Amino acid sequence: MNLWTTLLNSTVGKSKRDDVDYDNLHPADEEAFAHGASWEGLMRGSLAAAVIQKMMSYITLADQKAQAAIILNSVIIPLALTGLDDPDFKVMSSFAIIAGVISIFGAIMCIYPKRREGTKPDGSHNYLHFGDIASLREHEYLARFLPIYNDTRRLSREVVKDLHDMSHRIIRPKFFWLKVSYGSFFLLNLVGIIWTMAQMWFFPVFG
Repeated sequence: MNLWTTLLNSTVGKSKRDDVDYDNLHPADEEAFAHGASWEGLMRGSLAAAVIQKMMSYITLADQKAQAAIILNSVIIPLALTGLDDPDFKVMSSFAIIAGVISIFGAIMCIYPKRREGTKPDGSHNYLHFGDIASLREHEYLARFLPIYNDTRRLSREVVKDLHDMSHRIIRPKFFWLKVSYGSFFLLNLVGIIWTMAQMWFFPVFG
């Protein structure tokens, strides 16, 4: 096995071209191809790392906003409870309490870890996701994942599958529940405020 073949089988530069006879390359060509393969591997690794970092920032942002919603509503709900004793603000306080409960529920669902029972809907596994890993015994996981780990092409495919899983199973549900949390907080409190203002200004007879 020559130098070029060794480089191609490394974790950095395994990207052979079918139209090149690597066993009969000139030494200068070997060096050029090896350099290109190494940079290609580094570029792919850097791109994957950048995408993963971007997704992790989305997850962190969603969790921080959910935590803020929980703290905000934890302050508002006790204040709204005291407003139930005031006939002028009873309706608004009721809407605020309902909005707070729904908002906290949505925020908790946003933060709650997303997992499934062992396999994807099509029956396959994501060997980089904690839920799928935990569903297998250690020897089963090693037997299935080690061949993938030792093959950079299959490992790259597994990383890309994990990126899709992260988007589909974690990030999208997080932002859905975050919308539920903030949307219910805004809309229900808005209805309560409009209702109270209408009673006080336009329909005092119903106050």
